[in-house]
Amino acid sequence: MTAAEVVLTVDLPYVEQKGVRVECPTEDSIEVYAETTRKITFKDLGIKHRRGEFNCYHALIQMPVPVNERKVSKKFKRGVLEVHLPRLK
Repeated sequence: MTAAEVVLTVDLPYVEQKGVRVECPTEDSIEVYAETTRKITFKDLGIKHRRGEFNCYHALIQMPVPVNERKVSKKFKRGVLEVHLPRLK
């Protein structure tokens, strides 16, 4: 028996729900883009060996299996994005 879906969880501090965009450019990848509510430095995140600041997150994530991009559902609560991606049959 195999799982019916892939669940992706992304930690997005300093982001509000309206600033989150999720797309599936291909059936085996997902793209997450999120605008932050303020500029963030690496120091804010507890990272000491890097310098710089940013105002958005962007990730292109390869899925382990093909997913149905038309039935993707997402939930955003307290800075955590949870995306449910049904597998293609």
